[in-house]
Amino acid sequence: MAIESFPALVELSSPRLSLRSFRREDLDAETHWPDFDDLIYHHYNPPRDDSQGKDRRYLQSLRLFDLKLSIFDGEDLVGYVGLYDSNFETGESWMGIQFAADRRHRGYCKETLRLLTGYFFDEAGMKTMLLEVAAFNLPGIHCYEAAGWVTSKKFWHPHAYQRHLDFEHEPALAPIAQHFRRTPEGVEVDYVEMVLTEPRFRELNAG
Repeated sequence: MAIESFPALVELSSPRLSLRSFRREDLDAETHWPDFDDLIYHHYNPPRDDSQGKDRRYLQSLRLFDLKLSIFDGEDLVGYVGLYDSNFETGESWMGIQFAADRRHRGYCKETLRLLTGYFFDEAGMKTMLLEVAAFNLPGIHCYEAAGWVTSKKFWHPHAYQRHLDFEHEPALAPIAQHFRRTPEGVEVDYVEMVLTEPRFRELNAG
């Protein structure tokens, strides 16, 4: 039976990673993350805001996420993972995950998802975890597929963060230009919706 809400304090760990409930102090540590070199990920650059700005972002995160966890490798904050738009009657949540620019492609995604899905299905008793990912983000899609997610639909997503991206003329974006289209309202990005169900999770983790 699914829980009625996620607890305020959650701690999960593997031999390398530890996940714990998001705190205001994590935004101070995030300030030291480097910016992304890749143009398509510039909107993930950590804001260089003052203390009041971080206070506002902290409160916004608490309102947006039903559960947000900070991801640590030792003492280093390397990313976040969160669940939002949860329906505790049906046991569904949407998941979002991000890592610092210099901490990608280190296997953190796979380890984090193993911890999160174990908690989600085994401890919280939830039934379905969904996510949306840009179709050009092949490393992310491969990580999700390896963890059991399957594509449920494809769609064009209006993307305010990318509205000034010159994908038609920027040579660095030529290999993925087909995943963008310009509309009178701005830019839309090719997206994939993926789903992991409890039966699929049980199948992959049997024995």
